[in-house]
Amino acid sequence: MDVLIPCARHHSIHVDNVGKVKARTISCGSNVPATEEAEKLLAERGILCIPDFVANAGGVLGGTMEFAGIRPSSIVSFVNTHFAKQVSLVINRAGQEGAYIREVAERIAMERFTRMRNASGNRSLRKKVFSLAMELYRDGLIPSLCVGALARPYFQRRIEGDFE
Repeated sequence: MDVLIPCARHHSIHVDNVGKVKARTISCGSNVPATEEAEKLLAERGILCIPDFVANAGGVLGGTMEFAGIRPSSIVSFVNTHFAKQVSLVINRAGQEGAYIREVAERIAMERFTRMRNASGNRSLRKKVFSLAMELYRDGLIPSLCVGALARPYFQRRIEGDFE
């Protein structure tokens, strides 16, 4: 097969059965479907294994964007456009560094988290307006159309790593 999407349970791919995997790509659907050792063995065999938190991130983002009042067609376009770039970045960096994909993806995620946490204390006017709009939206006081207009640029900046 070309693509294997393990979705059943964690560690379903492990050192005892990893040799039986014949797929060229694995896109993890469940949480941690392969052990760390199995992912390394897959990488050594040239099998691309997209980590669970990378493969599933578009779904999480899509649900959040929908809540923020963004139209489904716009969400699909956004996720398709931006996640392809992010996944390519991870894969390319792993190849350049000679590291396996999860290792690089975790490092990038932690770097982004640290930058986001450091920027969270900086309450710019833009952040204050967006936070107020989201609060009013959650309370049903403003329509999703208003929040959606603010939300798309917000998500655009976040996915590009701009947390200011």
